Amino acid sequence: MIRPVLQLRRLSPALLLMGLMGATSPNSAPNETVYRSDLSAAQMERITPLLAPVTYFDRPEPFEAFSGGAGSVSGELENQAFSQAHTTLSFEEELNFKVGNGLFKKIWVAAPASTQASDGLGPLFNARACQSCHLKDGRGVPLEGDAAHNSLVLTLPDDRDRALYGQQLQTQALAGLRPEANVTVTHGKVTIALSGEEETDLNAPHYHLENPQTGESLQLSLSPRLANPVIGMGLLEAIHPADILARHDPDDLNKDGISGQANWRQRKKSAPELGRFGWRAEAATLQEQISQALHKDMGLSSSMSVTPWGDCTATQTACRDARHGDQDRFSPFEVSDQMLDLLTDYLRGLAVPMRRGADSTDVLHGKSVFHAAGCASCHHPKYVTRTDPEFGKNAYQLIWPYTDLLLHDMGPGLADIGADGGATNQEWRTPPLWGIGLAKSINPNVGFLHDGRAGTLEEAILWHGGEATASRAYFRALDPEYRQKLIVFLESL
Repeated sequence: MIRPVLQLRRLSPALLLMGLMGATSPNSAPNETVYRSDLSAAQMERITPLLAPVTYFDRPEPFEAFSGGAGSVSGELENQAFSQAHTTLSFEEELNFKVGNGLFKKIWVAAPASTQASDGLGPLFNARACQSCHLKDGRGVPLEGDAAHNSLVLTLPDDRDRALYGQQLQTQALAGLRPEANVTVTHGKVTIALSGEEETDLNAPHYHLENPQTGESLQLSLSPRLANPVIGMGLLEAIHPADILARHDPDDLNKDGISGQANWRQRKKSAPELGRFGWRAEAATLQEQISQALHKDMGLSSSMSVTPWGDCTATQTACRDARHGDQDRFSPFEVSDQMLDLLTDYLRGLAVPMRRGADSTDVLHGKSVFHAAGCASCHHPKYVTRTDPEFGKNAYQLIWPYTDLLLHDMGPGLADIGADGGATNQEWRTPPLWGIGLAKSINPNVGFLHDGRAGTLEEAILWHGGEATASRAYFRALDPEYRQKLIVFLESL
């Protein structure tokens, strides 16, 4: 059994300065050089010690309790902790936030309807409202048995499957149409040995399709995706690309066993952008992420995703011929630009809960284990966001999201059947950890990892592989007392 002796994987001063001043990556977009030109010399002097790697664990770091910066809200709000506005919003910003919240919760209906601003759902879809997947602005709920559930979607990485069904499998349909398939899940188990002659069983879900729309029994290459929590997304959007690219190391040139990969996204007639949202960093901006979800999950058009039939393919003629909600009274699209802006205002305004017990002895011991195990190599703790005025209240904030927003090889245990979205079948974006300790308070039935298979944080850690193999081995070999202290630390986030 291991009682941890702390050996930090530290960023060199040169690498820290690259993150603050600028970084040129040999594998980034062609001839792309990114600078932190938004920071003055005085700001640099102020934030450099705040961003330095932690070297002590007998007390919290400065401002560590404020996970989401100055706009952080109380973490003692029980099941409403993820649905609060930044504490720094102006009256006008809070008004837009509340209207956007209404749109986030709005139930969309089929066209034509008497309320034209709310019709256009489908024809094929997975949910009728954003809130249906992001329950109370948190995670979705994993599929159980044969219950129809819209918190987990199934993407289709294979081009053959996409030619028939599109990028995503829709399990609901308007009257007169058939869903693309019904999905059921069964569960196996994987037994993992821990120190002290302990063992634990990990849940291994297996997904099955029934009644496919084509009438054929196809074995599709499914990639289950559970909805992510939506707190702090405006702050993630405000992290400077230089601070992400400073950790982009696909060839592991620093030989630390971690080879984070930036996912560059190319939209029509625009320069490549750094992906940062979604399980595979497949969206570069918050508004792009919103429009993709509206289009694929609910079949709604917008100026960023223009087809009113959503994800239906050319072979799905009944879907493409169905009535849609595009009309000229409010907007050429089912979701107007004004609605899209208000939804964006809502997500940019959602606050991150403050830490609980950041100064607790057990939490501090757990934090030392987190760093000793190398978890911070991917779950990078802290950033100072950009100072550009366009980021509003999210600008120039010291935040603690615990992510590098890069793709990492997580090993065969968490692999998809096929590659997708610029990532290999074993690569996943490092998800932020802020708020993870409140996940069960928001929804007791929540699961962790991309498909919700892990019912506990310990299970989630033990599913890690690939680049995280050494960290998982460290965790497995720990004395049970220290394993629990790591969990206590995570529950404080």
